[in-house]
Amino acid sequence: MTLGALWRMLTNRDGRSLNYLVRAADAIAILDEAAPQAATWWRENAPRLFRPGSLFGFEVEVCEEIDRPASPGPGAWCEP
Repeated sequence: MTLGALWRMLTNRDGRSLNYLVRAADAIAILDEAAPQAATWWRENAPRLFRPGSLFGFEVEVCEEIDRPASPGPGAWCEP
């Protein structure tokens, strides 16, 4: 048994989860409203995430669906 498999067994995580996929740029724009310094950190330290097609995955359990206009393209809105 690998260390990773043992960890997943002990933490009851099989590596599968249901996620909302959100365009990274949209997620950071929402973060900018609540925590501008954190959004700046992401922009400065992870610029690769702002390439077209980059997505963040947020587990369903930490999200709440809200009424907000959908952005064009893939993804959905999620608010922790």
